[in-house]
Amino acid sequence: MFPEISFQKETMRKVERMAKLPVEGMRASRSSIRKQNQSELHAVNSAECKLLVQRWQSKECLEALLQFGQRKK
Repeated sequence: MFPEISFQKETMRKVERMAKLPVEGMRASRSSIRKQNQSELHAVNSAECKLLVQRWQSKECLEALLQFGQRKK
């Protein structure tokens, strides 16, 4: 984090340093980080989807949908 007054200067300094790094090395690092995060995100998404299916099939959800439909009439 940078103070607002020096944000642009500090950001440009970091960008300039990063621009001098080896391109293929940066690509490999980013790819490695994304792959680690990607598997975790897929696992979380899968768990959320299972939970959503359970919730949509619940009696509570059916009752809420019926009540909503009754209000629309």
